[in-house]
Amino acid sequence: MRMDDFKLKARSEASSMNMKHQVSDQVLKRKSCCFAHFCSMTWQKTLFLILCLGTATYLWFTGVHMDIYRQSLLSLCFSVDRVVFIKTHKTASTTLSSIVQRYGYVNDLDFALPYTGHMFTEVGLFDKKFVKPYKNGDYNMLTNHARYNRREMAAIVSNAVYITILREPSHQLESAFGYYKMANKLRLSRYKNPFQAFMEKPERFLAERRDFHLWTQMKNGQIFDLGLDHSFHDNRTMVNDKILQIDKEFNLVLISEYFDESLLILKHILCWDMNDILYISNSIRARQLRYTIDDKLREKIRQWNMADVQLYNHFNRTLWKKIAEYGPNFNGDLARFRKQNKIVKNECIAPNKYRAITDHREERLVLKAGASSLCKQLWFGDVEYTELIGRKQRRQMWTTQPRYSGGRMAPSSSHGDNSAGLFWIWVIVGGGLAWCIVVCCIALHCERSESHSYKYDVDDDYGYEDEINYEIELRQKYLNFIQSSRQYNHCGPKHTCSGCESNKITTRDRKSVV
Repeated sequence: MRMDDFKLKARSEASSMNMKHQVSDQVLKRKSCCFAHFCSMTWQKTLFLILCLGTATYLWFTGVHMDIYRQSLLSLCFSVDRVVFIKTHKTASTTLSSIVQRYGYVNDLDFALPYTGHMFTEVGLFDKKFVKPYKNGDYNMLTNHARYNRREMAAIVSNAVYITILREPSHQLESAFGYYKMANKLRLSRYKNPFQAFMEKPERFLAERRDFHLWTQMKNGQIFDLGLDHSFHDNRTMVNDKILQIDKEFNLVLISEYFDESLLILKHILCWDMNDILYISNSIRARQLRYTIDDKLREKIRQWNMADVQLYNHFNRTLWKKIAEYGPNFNGDLARFRKQNKIVKNECIAPNKYRAITDHREERLVLKAGASSLCKQLWFGDVEYTELIGRKQRRQMWTTQPRYSGGRMAPSSSHGDNSAGLFWIWVIVGGGLAWCIVVCCIALHCERSESHSYKYDVDDDYGYEDEINYEIELRQKYLNFIQSSRQYNHCGPKHTCSGCESNKITTRDRKSVV
């Protein structure tokens, strides 16, 4: 039994000691390989790790969510400085036109302007010969009234984003009827509701249209502004083809009933700042030129303006698709924009005050005394901006200073949104610090690991070898002792066996073996 116990114990101890040293060797090898991997990293991997650590440091330090991080990345796009805006009639287009013109005026962009007034054409299609020459003929923006003609407009403003705006057809026709005083032109002023009288026999009045130039707005005025002549308005195939053409060639069609929502999508497409789309309503129609529309009359208008109805319905759906594609931050951004616009309006506009202007068809909001320059810029309409831009371009007519006009980094410094710059500062600084800390920690750990490995090789291996030799010596003595015992039993107690004395095992040795 003692021999078996010894064998089991010897095997167990040898096995545990071998595993212990094997695990120690694996740990040291793993640590050494890890450090070697870090030390052999290329500069590309090092730069990538710095950016990753810097991004994590930035997010941790500021406590922002990933959606804000996404907005910071989106703000690094280039703003669009080439825009063609097709200004449709009575669709809040004057307010939108002033937004685009203000952006171009502030950022010193070049506009294609008519020779006189603020309109290119309202009946015929646009032609590049309508544009007043300026510099080398390469313009950034076209925003004044002009019927859509893609080929001629592309020759004036190359690589442009095309936008326009639509309004629900019944309200658009009622607004045009009142604003352009069609009641007087059609001799309907004697009726209590001239607009309702017009809709009783619109075909007859349209046939008598030749005596005033805006007869084009009596039927399907919006699709007419976008280039489809009246002779095709009752042709469903031609109307559908025109709608598909507009859908393909325009980057965005805004909807007047969802003006703020449309502006937010416009900001996203053009990569403008929130301050760029702030506005104060312009060209507000006078109260005496407004007419009541009931459901029965609205249905008549929709039947009369069927082409505009198809156009409006199509791009109303398109707008909401773009809103869905904007992402979950849309409602929050919309609320922030409306709050900011309301603050600006309260700072700029005197409450409940309107004043008559030269054009008695309109009412105008009144600026507060001592209003800021920003308030004045927001208050200007397309007529004022056309005059300002015209004077500015006349002064610069003979200057030949080269200027890059392909776009500026958004957001511009003049509007004060520098979140993207702060983000990249934190990426560089935070990433550099984090990388230095990691390298120092790895170096310190490597130094300790090498020190431990050297001590283990010198001391632990030496002691382990002595212990094995001692075990072998004990095992040999025990075997000799067993052999002597067998000889003793064979010889008997009266005989003396040679070698018995020399193979005696001490008490200490016996205890160690057992």
